[in-house]
Amino acid sequence: DLVARVFKMKANALIDDLFQKHIFGRTVARIYTIEYQKRGLPYMHLIIFLHHDDKLSIPERVDQVISAEIPDPVTDPALHEKVL
Repeated sequence: DLVARVFKMKANALIDDLFQKHIFGRTVARIYTIEYQKRGLPYMHLIIFLHHDDKLSIPERVDQVISAEIPDPVTDPALHEKVL
């Protein structure tokens, strides 16, 4: 099924970003499950545990990591492409 293959590719890319590239910091553990909705669409529940030194303990650090904006395609084309 094409939808399941694309989902698996995107899930693997996310897991690689989190656990190999450490985009949020070093991780010490993870738990995830993949489930399917009634119409067959997959989704993932994921919990990550960060190393104590990499935890987001102050609001300013959270604001640096989490964004609710679509990145500018001119100033950050790679991130813009990943978001869309």
